[in-house]
Amino acid sequence: MAGDVGFEEQVIVAPARVEGVLAAAVQLVDEGAGRVSHQYGPRVLVVEEVAEVGEAMVAQMPGTAVAAAVADVSDSLVADLDETGTLGLEAFALRSSEEYAGAKEQRPLAGESWGYGEASTPDSDDVEGDAAAAAPAGAATSSRLTDSVAVGIIIVEGPTDALVFSNEDRIKVVAEVQNGLSWLGAQNSSG
Repeated sequence: MAGDVGFEEQVIVAPARVEGVLAAAVQLVDEGAGRVSHQYGPRVLVVEEVAEVGEAMVAQMPGTAVAAAVADVSDSLVADLDETGTLGLEAFALRSSEEYAGAKEQRPLAGESWGYGEASTPDSDDVEGDAAAAAPAGAATSSRLTDSVAVGIIIVEGPTDALVFSNEDRIKVVAEVQNGLSWLGAQNSSG
């Protein structure tokens, strides 16, 4: 299982220069009662695992990899992925590691309800600024987080080596966001 989201996920990697593969993959996943959790660039999807969908996809779209582990995707298929696809795939691989699962098991306040004890909300004096006065920058793409929602991750670095993200740091940031969004999507059956 990737991360600690409570369900199995798998990765789909489409071959290069094949138009419409991801759209067809999304349709197959939807028809198989699965759910697309993430899309990274034009060739990588992370989906809720549905065995029949993987079999149908490989049969209908030769060259497409459907796997529960990144190690099961051929090196030649991922060799020419774009930066976004590579980062999404590497984040999925990190989430699937025993080290990542162990870290999630040791999470402080795991299982605690929000708003009680150590997991209580901060006092209003602890919060800087007035959140209610903050106006949104633009119209929401999905006010209820249903259907398709875009999430952008901005990693800000500084001018010194101490303030620069390594590739491993970037992968961890994407893995944590990927894990949180997979969990969030699973909280609503319509996803």
